[in-house]
Amino acid sequence: MPNVALKGDLVEARYDRVAKFYDALNFFIEWFTSKHRKDILRQARGNILEIGVGTGSSFKDYPPGKHIVAVDISREMLQRAREKLKNYNGNIKLRREDVQNLSFKDETFDTVFTSWVFCSVTDPIKGLTELRRVL
Repeated sequence: MPNVALKGDLVEARYDRVAKFYDALNFFIEWFTSKHRKDILRQARGNILEIGVGTGSSFKDYPPGKHIVAVDISREMLQRAREKLKNYNGNIKLRREDVQNLSFKDETFDTVFTSWVFCSVTDPIKGLTELRRVL
């Protein structure tokens, strides 16, 4: 069995390295994704968990007044997301978490949202199982 914690550390290090360039590198992808993400996020209800928040590009797509916990494995990505918090009219809490080992109690959230994340999750089945547990 591969050491998932070690692989998670490698994923974190990779995203820490690219954090300062991430928004510029993904400009066109973000432009395309944002349009669709707004439609999806209109349906978000109750306590919301966003997995893999990255630099916080999704904040602009949430309807105002939501209560969101946004997590990412990368400290540097979360630092960039922190800068975008002031642009959202609602409550967003940022936390460093690994989707494969979430610290939340069972059934904490009413909505879970993620995009462009599971391609970098070492054990996607474990991550999806965690999402179901906290939903």
